[in-house]
Amino acid sequence: ELQTLRCNDSTKTAEINEVFTDVDKTLAALLNELQELQASAATEKARLETNAAVAPKTIKLNVGGRVFETSKDNLLRDADSFFYAMVTSETWQPRARD
Repeated sequence: ELQTLRCNDSTKTAEINEVFTDVDKTLAALLNELQELQASAATEKARLETNAAVAPKTIKLNVGGRVFETSKDNLLRDADSFFYAMVTSETWQPRARD
């Protein structure tokens, strides 16, 4: 009976080790994915900061024929806003004329 218990214990230990190995592989893959996402986010943040830095200090907005002028910092205050996306975009080019 002791031999049977030892055999069962060995089997259970092997099964547990296999589960831990699978969990370890999954965690390693998730960690790698997270690191790639963090690197991508850092690259994107640097790009946005570069684009924001080259934008003029004051920005004029023509809204329905009415011109509003505000500071770049004011438009960059909320990172989730339309204006933040506009100012940091690579495609937005402010006009040289008033």
